Amino acid sequence: MESVIAKFEEAGQGHVFSEFSTLSPESQQSLLYEANQIDLDLLSSLYSLFKSGHEPEESNDFSPFPNIFNLESASSNHKMILLNDGFKLISKGEVALLTFAGGQGTRLGVSYPKGMYDIGLLSHKTLLQIFAERIIRLKSLAGHQTPPIPWLIMVNWETYDIMIQFFESNSYFGLEKSQVFFFKQDMLPAISFEGKIIMSEKDKICMAPNGNGGVYEGLLKSKALDWLEQKGVKYVHVCGIDNVLAKVCDPTFLAFAKNNDAEVSTKLVEKISYNESMGVLGLRGGKQGIIEYSELSEEMAKLEDSNGKLVYFGGNILNHIFKVSFLRRITNSLEILRSKYHIARKKIPNYSAGVKTIPKDPNGVKFELFYFDVFSMSILSAAMEILRSEEFAPVKNASGPDSPESARKLLSDLHLKWVKKSGAIVYNKPDEQGCSCEISGLVTYAGEGLEFLSERKISLPFYLYY
Repeated sequence: MESVIAKFEEAGQGHVFSEFSTLSPESQQSLLYEANQIDLDLLSSLYSLFKSGHEPEESNDFSPFPNIFNLESASSNHKMILLNDGFKLISKGEVALLTFAGGQGTRLGVSYPKGMYDIGLLSHKTLLQIFAERIIRLKSLAGHQTPPIPWLIMVNWETYDIMIQFFESNSYFGLEKSQVFFFKQDMLPAISFEGKIIMSEKDKICMAPNGNGGVYEGLLKSKALDWLEQKGVKYVHVCGIDNVLAKVCDPTFLAFAKNNDAEVSTKLVEKISYNESMGVLGLRGGKQGIIEYSELSEEMAKLEDSNGKLVYFGGNILNHIFKVSFLRRITNSLEILRSKYHIARKKIPNYSAGVKTIPKDPNGVKFELFYFDVFSMSILSAAMEILRSEEFAPVKNASGPDSPESARKLLSDLHLKWVKKSGAIVYNKPDEQGCSCEISGLVTYAGEGLEFLSERKISLPFYLYY
């Protein structure tokens, strides 16, 4: 205890423990634990960056990403070759899934992690269960000798315990416990403009996750990367938990990445309009990067090619394949990574000397990394355009676009399409507002294996489960 307090005093942050003697033993332990997670040297260097007016070096010399592969335009034979080659990678144990699942469901009106949210499907499965069942189905499709597909799940300090309890109480949704690896992204304290750590209560530091770019240090500190290398994993599919149509460890995408020898491969969807609030894949100063929608001028965003398609059309949906060797190179370059922190001035409620204050103006600074900040460090990269209607149904807002309702509709429409393609006879219309059709991920991964429905008469709503 004394060593932690002394370390903070030496760093000029002794005020964190100014009321320590008045706290209960439980609150003292909580504050000590929180303080012990803080890298004071990193915090000092980040404050120096703030004082110097530093911003990450990002070129504004934008150009389109070249040679984006359109999967829909590929021949059936080409698609089949990619699919089979991808299954070979899975069957050899060279593939893992990494899911960003640390976010709370605050915007959905719940206080627990978004992955535990029931979006209102016929089965009432959570997003995490949907992902788990697709992993199980994929393993069975790859062959009976296929080893379990490793699943890395990034959470934060606040969601770590509840996430593990959720998996344990649901028997890991049929997965082997040993194939799931939870790890934490770092948290960083907010600091004042004078570099002092901001307290939210007398026993609580104002902490915030360091952005999804914290995944790289998280992989290193948790030894998750060692775990993957020991298993012989060569490719990691990275996606967010909030896309209910995500094709986890998609064999076609995996083979595409391997064939291009790409360190970073990206799945894209065509933007609905030039001003849709999506970052796009492009080149910054000749290097791969995600260009935020706010960075493109209206003139550039509206640019069209000779076919009338937006030049900057490729919307980023947080769906990538990384070579494990690239992840290792990034984690061996932490100084470069740390130089990419973004600095945001914020209005931060704070506690000091018995008084809680809610500021009217920015009074402090928060730091965060974005996972795509490292894309410029990749030597070879590739991109694949896929159909939004088949692979992108985000759950971000409580209502309207990108909501549980819109995601339910997209999943229902896709699964109904599979049912009709199988030859089933559907003799009533789907519910336009709800979920009319759902097929368990244990039954089919992407519409395959449904021939037994041929000529079968089906009434909606229809739920096909394992």
